[in-house]
Amino acid sequence: MITSLLIFTIGLLPLVLAVNVTRIYKGSQLGIALLLFMCSITLWQMDIGVLYLKGIIPEEWILNLFRLFRIGTTGVVPVIFYLIYLLLNKHTPNIKNKTGYNFFQSFFNLKIFWGLVGWSVGIYAINWTKWGIEGLRVVQIADPNTSLYFPDYGDYHFLYLLHTGTVLLLLIIVVIICRGIQNASLKAFLRTFSYCSMFLLLTGFLNFIPGTGAVISSIGVIIFSSSIIFSFVKMNNIVTINYNLLKERQKKLDYMGNLSTSLIHEVKNNIQIIKGYSKMVAETADLPKQSKNHVSMIQLGTSQLEELTHHYSEYIKKKAVEFNDADLNQIIQEAIDFTTELRKEKQIDICSACRESGCFSLQAFLFS
Repeated sequence: MITSLLIFTIGLLPLVLAVNVTRIYKGSQLGIALLLFMCSITLWQMDIGVLYLKGIIPEEWILNLFRLFRIGTTGVVPVIFYLIYLLLNKHTPNIKNKTGYNFFQSFFNLKIFWGLVGWSVGIYAINWTKWGIEGLRVVQIADPNTSLYFPDYGDYHFLYLLHTGTVLLLLIIVVIICRGIQNASLKAFLRTFSYCSMFLLLTGFLNFIPGTGAVISSIGVIIFSSSIIFSFVKMNNIVTINYNLLKERQKKLDYMGNLSTSLIHEVKNNIQIIKGYSKMVAETADLPKQSKNHVSMIQLGTSQLEELTHHYSEYIKKKAVEFNDADLNQIIQEAIDFTTELRKEKQIDICSACRESGCFSLQAFLFS
């Protein structure tokens, strides 16, 4: 009885861990897949624990519970298959259409997944017949005071072994696919998860040897849970740090938005001063023609700056960009006129020729 309770308690460790993982990936299909995998491990440990209930409940009940809890180890195959499907379609954009991964993308799809679910149901159904499990027998383990029930397997039990053995292959594929995951913390967590699951699977196969008991597999679950917890805590810390950094960045952006509003107000005040005095200068009667052209450029630049501040201010308020049609030829010509003095200083001449389409063809010449 004590051994059974101990195994049940150890089996709850992966389930508790899975609940915490789903908190990070709340509502995520990946979190659900990991939760189902952990639940499978818990059911697997319960499947072993009931074998130690000899003398506590009737043998027939133990046999039925053993068959019932085998849904965990049987269902873990489609769960990992679905995990690979999610990684390929939602978490590994870097490996799409790459050589060597095309097979994975074509094989791991929902049609094959549902076919695998049907196959798993068939394997599970065989366990309820004499072809899968004929009955139970009492075996003695290393401790002379402890005995347990051990199942007598039927002729088609090899199908169950073949089915659960594919888990090892699927976990190797998970490790390969992890190379294409961009999220470094998720990549590290899934690698640890895969390697620990392989170790857990190898210790689990020792349960098929009479006399070994559940000690080795339970040790495997403890090591698996400890390693996953360490990896999970590390991933959780990274996610928390990144979230806090993002939050601080958002605060800075909000502050910069308020600061920009104040700067825009001050720029507008100076723009009005420049516009007023440039207008007064332009109205001077004895102003040379060249100076009038300079004042005109000042007024043009001031108008553009005023329009720019107006649009930026509207964008801050509305948080949306409005697109309007504009004459590209006019914009190019205004840019050329606005840079006249700069081009003279750098000795750059621009020749423009208007085509039938109305577009400019520009050529720039640098004179030494």
